[in-house]
Order: sequence, then C-alpha cells, then structure tokens
Amino acid sequence: MEKVKVTKEQAGEIKDHVSRNSEDLVFKLHLSNPNGWTGTSKVLNGMDITTMAKALYIGYEIEPEFKVGDWVVVTFDLHNSYGQIKQITKVEKSCAVGRDVYFELDGGGCYYPNEIKHATTEEIKQEKERRWWAKHGREVWELKMGDTLINKNDRYSCDVKFVEGSDPTGTLLVNGRKDEFIELIEDLKKEYIVFCFKKDRLDLSN
Repeated sequence: MEKVKVTKEQAGEIKDHVSRNSEDLVFKLHLSNPNGWTGTSKVLNGMDITTMAKALYIGYEIEPEFKVGDWVVVTFDLHNSYGQIKQITKVEKSCAVGRDVYFELDGGGCYYPNEIKHATTEEIKQEKERRWWAKHGREVWELKMGDTLINKNDRYSCDVKFVEGSDPTGTLLVNGRKDEFIELIEDLKKEYIVFCFKKDRLDLSN
C-alpha cells in the first residue's frame, strides 16, 4: 500500500507522539477524538482516521512545500486543468478541516497541496515555450509563409531566412540570395529562432 502524504508539521507531531507512546495508543487517541489535539498537535485535528492509520502503520511522506512563483502540474483528475502546468500566484490560509493552505494558480482555480506537484525543469521549459508561441497566436513551431528566422548561434549575421511554406514534414526557406532549401522540423528547432512573424514585419506594412 502507498504511503500517505502529510505536512511537515504533522509528520513532526506524529513522530514525537510515537516516540513517547506507541502507534496503537496514538491511533486510539485520534480515533476517540479526531479534533481533540491541542497545542502544537493541533495540526493533527481533522486528519481522517484512514490517513492517520496509514501514517502510523504503513508510513508517510512529507508533502513538498510550495511558494509563489513555483511551476506545478495539476495532479487531481477531477479538475478541468488536470495535467496542465501552471504557476502559483498566491498562497492563502485554508478554512477547510485538515488543510493549512491552498494555492491560487495563474489562469484561475484554487488547489490544495495534494492536488499539485512540482513541475520538472523540462516541463517548465516546454510550458514557457508553449506560452510564448500562444502569445503570438501560434502552436509551438507553427510557421507560416512570410515569417522570418535567424540562426540562433549567429544572431548578428543579418542572414535572415524567409519561410516560403511549412508543414509537419519540413519548412521551405529562402535566404538573401534567393536560394531555396528545406529544413526538417527537428533540425529547424536546433538551429533557428524566430526573427519576426509576418504580421510584425515592417517591410510588408505598406
């Protein structure tokens, strides 16, 4: 069976009580009055019986700590945003029993610590890239005729490439000498960055 997740404060209290008593006694105390803990042990109030039993007899893991600015993945499948990567914008105290805080994420919605997890470095990179393209009304690496690219390793060369056509198999480019060549999408991603989208080109404004 899986270990349950508890807060750092709850873990400290469970460990302290077990060290001074026993798992059985701690469980009996909680079973008789789940909201009867006082002092620093108040963090155990509201913990459901099943969670306490698993924490005592199977084991527990400490919930990761989150702060404003962290990138997270929504892991609770009943949310419409399940699987999406979002950024924490606010941390609020929770009035829900057994919950200390909840988090507001960009794009809306409130989530408890057990409903999110930290995004990996690669997931954050992909989400930032997706948002950048979406800001310009495009899917990731959706190129259109008239867009311009430049070599990412030589940005000051002024060797701009013009997109003549693009589909999932490759992109037809034209350079300043009107030489045409096709770049596969994976090679394109490695070698180029967007210099200017067609809608932003001043040479086409008249």
